[in-house]
Amino acid sequence: MKTKALLFLLACSLALNAVQVSETVLKASAPVEDTTTMAVLDSLNRALEWETFTQALAWVESRWDDNAVGKKNDVGYLQITPILVEDANRICGQKEFTLEGRRNREESVRLFNVIMSEYNPGHDFHLALKIWNPYSKVSYHRAVMEKYRELRENQTKV
Repeated sequence: MKTKALLFLLACSLALNAVQVSETVLKASAPVEDTTTMAVLDSLNRALEWETFTQALAWVESRWDDNAVGKKNDVGYLQITPILVEDANRICGQKEFTLEGRRNREESVRLFNVIMSEYNPGHDFHLALKIWNPYSKVSYHRAVMEKYRELRENQTKV
């Protein structure tokens, strides 16, 4: 019985925290003088935008298929090539990534973020596209950005 009561209290506490976080986010649309809160919200927003951009890129690259195989030995969710695996391991200073790991979505995204942190620390979308697919055409950039806008629109509807 004590376990159920403790679980109930924990659930109530989590729900209360969720309400407080929601209220903070809702208040963010109004002027906020707390610079720390604004910095945190800005950071969260940028992280969400980058995650959404990564999803859009993956859609264009593989249609979100972890087992997709491209024409140039590129594999997985983000169509990672062996040279990218090598470069990510060089950046990390150790063997963090494997060719087999290209079929693992989480590892692919982590590798992508390692590469971007080295060559595109500001997370510029257009630079990211040039780094990821240097010989791509304008249609590739448009496709990624159209998917990005679609995903962002769907997030605001939730």
